[in-house]
Amino acid sequence: MRTYSKWYWNKGKDGVYRPKGVCTICGQEYSNENIGASSYCPECAAKVKREKTAERVRKYRERQNAEKQTQEQGEG
Repeated sequence: MRTYSKWYWNKGKDGVYRPKGVCTICGQEYSNENIGASSYCPECAAKVKREKTAERVRKYRERQNAEKQTQEQGEG
């Protein structure tokens, strides 16, 4: 289930309102190019990306190993 980020407009030192987001993991405020599409501050985003990549690669390798074992059993 996806957790959507909370964001709001914050007036900067130059008087211009810019969107600020709140990280769903650590609660830190952050600002980036596309605040509506992001849920994490840059530090947490890197961690989440690394975790998701590791999980995706693990599943891929499991599928590859299962296919390889099936082929070896078919040959023998």
